[in-house]
Amino acid sequence: MLTGVLLLIITGLLWVTGAGVFRHAIAERLNVVFIAGFAALVCMICCLPVMAFLETPDFPWEAHLLVFVSLFISGGLAITALYILNKVRHYHEDAGLLHQVAHLAILGPFLMGIGIFHETLTPSRFVGILLIVAALILLGLKPREERNTSGRSGIRWAAKIIGIIACALSQCAFCMPSYLNGAEHVGSTFRTFYFCFGALVAVVLLVMRRPALLESRKCFLPSMLLAFILLLVCGFLVFNGLNRLADSASVAIAFPLIIGCSTAAAYVLRAVFLKAKTRPIQSAGFILAVTGLIAICL
Repeated sequence: MLTGVLLLIITGLLWVTGAGVFRHAIAERLNVVFIAGFAALVCMICCLPVMAFLETPDFPWEAHLLVFVSLFISGGLAITALYILNKVRHYHEDAGLLHQVAHLAILGPFLMGIGIFHETLTPSRFVGILLIVAALILLGLKPREERNTSGRSGIRWAAKIIGIIACALSQCAFCMPSYLNGAEHVGSTFRTFYFCFGALVAVVLLVMRRPALLESRKCFLPSMLLAFILLLVCGFLVFNGLNRLADSASVAIAFPLIIGCSTAAAYVLRAVFLKAKTRPIQSAGFILAVTGLIAICL
């Protein structure tokens, strides 16, 4: 289990850069759907030679098919959530909305692991998830003067709820292969390809509905950076980490670990390296996050 925890902690630390790509794109009003779709296409192209020559699939094919379906759905739902939240930011200047929603969605895979796959809910894990969720809420709060109180608040909250559901279901589907018998035969490259394929198909369907989503102004460099992060995270870290946690029946803690570490690392980056002003409530959130991460791993 320790190896899996370490792999997912590294994933969370690296995902600070991925979250930064989306924050930058939203702040600069770039086409985040195109960025995600192009990054998925680049990842698929990079995976093809590895799939063909280095990581040939093993039987059983039934498990392989289930892994494909699960990760295909996960990628499609991730783009769906991204599209919904991207629409919301046209009405509300909130570059951190996507990050906030992804945070709260960690309850989905956690509850799935505990409730459906009967992973053990120890007292330390229960306290850990509560502390992490509390930390994410505190770190996401803005001062009253920075909050957007413009109209269409009903649309904003409806979109947040739909986005949380889509993110949670995407994370659940992403974790699903680690619960399946025989899924260990499906390597990380194939899993990365299937996830990106689902994301790309979702982008194509959205473009068919709204051709304006093909707008690619200043999107090339963010797309390539995102593709590099996805290849590094999915190819070497996250799927291997999930498999290690599955051996200990602890897959439920995967996304709380990733998102908790990512958020705590982002706080340190802003406070220590960027010298950004932090508020006491954010410092309290950071302390809760670190405490929760320790507790959930016990």
